[in-house]
Amino acid sequence: MQEFTYRSARSGSLVLGLGFAIAIETGVLQLWLAPHHPVLAWIFTLSSSWMLGWLAMDYHALGHGTLGVDVDAIDLRVGRGQQRRTCS
Repeated sequence: MQEFTYRSARSGSLVLGLGFAIAIETGVLQLWLAPHHPVLAWIFTLSSSWMLGWLAMDYHALGHGTLGVDVDAIDLRVGRGQQRRTCS
């Protein structure tokens, strides 16, 4: 079975730009909400931190996917779960 990767399909600059925007927005929201609604400010901060982690894990997972091609089958592995799907 011949395998191909789709590592070049992911965009590091897009992930970096989204991460930068999320980080700046989180800081501004924290400064704006913290004096009057500290619990809400921390909820937003934690959810933004979770989103940054998810973006990093998704970028990493997309770099490990493969497409296998054989004479009578196609094997596609995508995403974090690396679930194997074979089509005949």
